[in-house]
Amino acid sequence: MMRAMFIGKSSLTVERALIVTFAVLAFLLRAPVADAHEVWLAPSSYTPDAGADLAVDIKNGEKFLGSALYYSEQGTQRLERIHNGNATVITARLGDVPAIRTGPLAEGLHTIVYVSNPTDVFYPTFAKFEAFAEEKGFGEIARRHAARGLPGDKFREAYTRFAKSMIAVGHGAGLIAPLGLETEIVALDNPYTLVGDEMRVALTYQGKPRADALLTIFARGADNVVSVSTMKTDAAGLAVVPVVRGTTYLLDAVVLRRPSAKRAAKFKAVWESLWASLTFAVPAEPSG
Repeated sequence: MMRAMFIGKSSLTVERALIVTFAVLAFLLRAPVADAHEVWLAPSSYTPDAGADLAVDIKNGEKFLGSALYYSEQGTQRLERIHNGNATVITARLGDVPAIRTGPLAEGLHTIVYVSNPTDVFYPTFAKFEAFAEEKGFGEIARRHAARGLPGDKFREAYTRFAKSMIAVGHGAGLIAPLGLETEIVALDNPYTLVGDEMRVALTYQGKPRADALLTIFARGADNVVSVSTMKTDAAGLAVVPVVRGTTYLLDAVVLRRPSAKRAAKFKAVWESLWASLTFAVPAEPSG
């Protein structure tokens, strides 16, 4: 209604420019996962003070390096902050960067959770899709693709993001529990109160353990250098991740499946990927 008060030529030009800008950003948000792999949450601080507000970027990129995405209600399925088992819905405005702002924060362990709405990516050639699939642990993808009689090029994949970040306020202690995401990386140890040099995590899909699944570990040290390693979960869907103090971590795992009839019809997709990520920091000394 306020905008209707200014209907001169210059204001219309500005409005058109804004529309074009958001259209371009929306296009970038749909960048192919083959070129911009992971999506993760990057808080302004992993250990903010009690009572402080927190800004969190939704990052998109590779090897723990990427660009901040703007907030899109259309592209967001779930956005919450979890503290002591209680969920607070986070509200944001279209175009916000950082996309997430929340607080004030009470003492303890907080988890920020972001789930995107499904979208799709077009692959002009099978080679690009195969490279992504093999990187995420699906080395048999060429055989599976051929067995289904799928086209060798020019096909679509649907994908959804399931991102979490663990934040410690004060002592950083608190409840750790699965959040009921379709696929999820669940911390079994609190990285902020950890006394050893290993952290246990569980990979789940539809509430069940993901056995023999690939977990990619991105570690950013105090020198800002990122190292990358991988490991497989055991028969119970568990992995024990070596950690180094003073280091920030991004854990990433992907489910690659045949899409449901509904999803295939909506996106004309022949494959569907579900991306789980978890970020946290291991402080130089345990909290509390």
